[in-house]
Amino acid sequence: MKLSFNTKELEVEAALHSQNYFIQKLIILKFKFINILGKVLMGLKIDEWKSYKQRIQSTTDTEKFDDMLRIVAAASSKQRESLDMYLSKELSRKKLFYGIHSSDSSLMTCLIFQRHGKHIHFVDASSGGYAVAAKMLKQQMKRLKY
Repeated sequence: MKLSFNTKELEVEAALHSQNYFIQKLIILKFKFINILGKVLMGLKIDEWKSYKQRIQSTTDTEKFDDMLRIVAAASSKQRESLDMYLSKELSRKKLFYGIHSSDSSLMTCLIFQRHGKHIHFVDASSGGYAVAAKMLKQQMKRLKY
């Protein structure tokens, strides 16, 4: 998890807040200021900020309510290829169905009830994420008449 200071990345979020070009630039400056402040507070380990990253990880959604595993994982190209080969082999053995989607970034949505208290985070890959993987899964199931 890294705070972004990349203007191109922040433009996407700023566009969600306003369609006005100048307001978007002000929003980007605000995001950069907030990220600098967060980096300083986490770096100095002040109060609740010292454990912020650990709390983000521990409050990320991992509970599943059906017989499916859904996961967002950071991996190298080689690791992804290895996983894809394993899953493909298991599919051919009729042990499982799977969907997979690769992306160079992820998105996190936060549902916050208390800033340093009760909250949960939902993580998905960008550019389609779970939806693209689910489409692949459904195509396999349809093709193999599950």
